[in-house]
Amino acid sequence: MKKTGNVVHDVLNCAIRKETKAELKEFSLQLLHREIQFTANGYFTLDNTFLHSVRIIRM
Repeated sequence: MKKTGNVVHDVLNCAIRKETKAELKEFSLQLLHREIQFTANGYFTLDNTFLHSVRIIRM
């Protein structure tokens, strides 16, 4: 999420409208303070550990 936060920060510096800046600041704070986790319908976490464990089968 650090990369996303950096992108939001860069866009925030370029934003012109006050409303846009306010929304980007709020989103940036959410990225910093919330742990975002993706799951497969709650069965397992989709993270780097999972992705490294998956083997691609070639036909």
